[in-house]
Amino acid sequence: MGRSKIVQTEDLQKGLCIILKKHGFGNFSMQLVAKELKIPIGSLYHRYPSKIEMVADLWLSIIQDFQNKFEASLLDKTDPIHAGKEAALQVAHWMEKEPEFAYLLSSVRKEDLNYNEWPTKYKSIEKRAKIQLQRIWIRWSNQLTNDRLSEESLFLFKTLIVDIPVNISKPFIGKKFPSYLYSFIESTYLHHFSKLNLS
Repeated sequence: MGRSKIVQTEDLQKGLCIILKKHGFGNFSMQLVAKELKIPIGSLYHRYPSKIEMVADLWLSIIQDFQNKFEASLLDKTDPIHAGKEAALQVAHWMEKEPEFAYLLSSVRKEDLNYNEWPTKYKSIEKRAKIQLQRIWIRWSNQLTNDRLSEESLFLFKTLIVDIPVNISKPFIGKKFPSYLYSFIESTYLHHFSKLNLS
């Protein structure tokens, strides 16, 4: 009974990320996971009926962890401009702190994990996560301006707050992130903010 609890730990999730990075999804199997992580295969099947459900659960758990921390940074501030900067920095902090998870989210698409074969319950969770993220952006933009952000402005904000931090952080995943990386994220955000059209 005690050993089966291993299946539910964060160590297992990180181990799965390492296996996916090393072997790819095509060679990923329940037997491989059991062997590499030294987990009784019966424990794995008790938690996950198949490798599809295992990777779907892994992907969605990581997405939720990232979005929860992102939301806390973006919305838990009285100054939305400052909050945007903090959220951009949080993206990099999360990638530095969670290198295994960061690798999966930044380098592997859900389509690479046979998304079309995911059970309906996992697809429903993934759709709710998308809706949640959209609501986060709407709530933040409502704090930023009384008017609805233009499509162009929202695109540029997403680029500054998420895309740039993710892409410049990727080469450093698994290492200590240099201070100049965080300085660049902050200065880039502040430099471009004044140029964005908030109408």
